[in-house]
Order: sequence, then structure tokens, then C-alpha cells
Amino acid sequence: MNEVQKTVFNLLKEIDELCQTEQIPYFLSPRLTLNAFYDAGLPENPQFGTLFMKAADMERFRRSMSGRLKEQRVLESMKNSPYFPGFYLRYVDTGTLLYHLDKGRNYLYPGIGIEICPLLSPKASRRGMKINHILEKGWRQTCDLYKETFTLKEKLYILPVKAAGLLGRKRLGSFIYDRLLRANKAGAQKASRFYVDRDVRTYYPARLFQKMKDIPLEGLVLRCPSDIRGYLSAYYGDDFKKRLATTYVPSWACMVSP
Repeated sequence: MNEVQKTVFNLLKEIDELCQTEQIPYFLSPRLTLNAFYDAGLPENPQFGTLFMKAADMERFRRSMSGRLKEQRVLESMKNSPYFPGFYLRYVDTGTLLYHLDKGRNYLYPGIGIEICPLLSPKASRRGMKINHILEKGWRQTCDLYKETFTLKEKLYILPVKAAGLLGRKRLGSFIYDRLLRANKAGAQKASRFYVDRDVRTYYPARLFQKMKDIPLEGLVLRCPSDIRGYLSAYYGDDFKKRLATTYVPSWACMVSP
């Protein structure tokens, strides 16, 4: 492993240790699961360091980790960062650098980190989902996401968010986070599928996240869905093995240093 991969490895190890202690379920992202399944080691791209948790478990992790952060570690989210761009967590090594030149001030600590993404439920109430959608889309437009595009209708969502932001961005971010958390905690109880809303929204059958399975990655035993092939097929398609051949080409707009 190179130094960047070692940093990602250590962050994964620390997250796993807390989750084991507090019995918090988590799942490696499809990319990490793919590499672990074929014993291919950690991906070279540090931005592939991603885990999935159900929303309630993600909040349990946030509360547990916030009280026991080690030196040079920080846990960022909309709860504590006024320009954090979405409903997820980022566990960061502050002694490193991972800075997107084209994304501005989204993160208070632009270091190498692990993103913890919630498994979202489409089963919240229709009215509640509409309000949350407006708040979330409006919030993202007030963050530094230069490449993200919005429809004409979505561009209007920025108006109520900007008005509410006059009372303080940090307070508003925390309020939106809590609304999204409540909706997804309630919806998860009756969800037949979950989705992860990152660069591309991806849907997964809920059954994939009913059971976890231990899987080694670089000698560290981590967790993924028990139906590994079904999980990888849901994301990559049936030819998921071919995705291992992807060559990592560092982005011109991303500065990385361990």
C-alpha cells in the first residue's frame, strides 16, 4: 500500500472498531466490496473510501464517534459544518490533504476521509418528502457544487433556504439534517428498497441489507452485505468483475497528499 492507501486503511480500521464496540451495522460500498471479494486490495483512488449505513445507524455512529475522536480526526456533517453539501458524514484525517479545486469550501477540513452515506428510504410521507426535497435541493445550491446542475423548478428551491439561512447557516444545516434523519428513520421500517444519492442515485433491494458478512480487505476484516454477488450486480450489472480493470487517473482538480 502507498501512503494514501494506508491513511484510508487506518480510517476504515477506526470506524470498524467503533462499530464493533457499539454494535452498529455498516456495509462497504460496492467498490470496496468488489476489491475485497477478488482480493484486489484497497483502490488507489482515495475518493473510493465509502461506507453505507441505514440513517438511524449513521446517527448512532455520529453521536458515538463525536465523543471519542482521536488526535487529527474530525467527523464532519451538516450538523457541525455550515457549507457541508449533503446528508452524509465524513470521517477525516486532518493531517492530510484531499482538496477539490472545483468544489470550494464545502469541507472545513479538506483531508483524506471516509464518507459514510445513508441508505435512504423512499417510504416517508408524500408531503414530508416534498418538503425535505425542497430543503435538500435548496441547501445544495447554496454550497460550492459548481458542476451540479438543477432544473428551473429546482432553482426556485434556493429562495426559502436562503431566507431561512439569515438566521445562521449552521443552525439551518442542523435543522435540515434532523428533518432528513427523522423521515428516513420512519421510512426504513417499511422500505422494500433503499437508495444512495451520490453522483448517480442507485437503488438496492432492502433484503441486501438485512444481513452482514465478514470480508477481509488488506488483512482487515470488515463488513458487507451477505449476498455479495447480488449487491455487486445491483450496482455494476452482471459483468461486475470487469470493473476491477479500471485504471486510476488522478483528477487535475483534486490535490491529494498524505
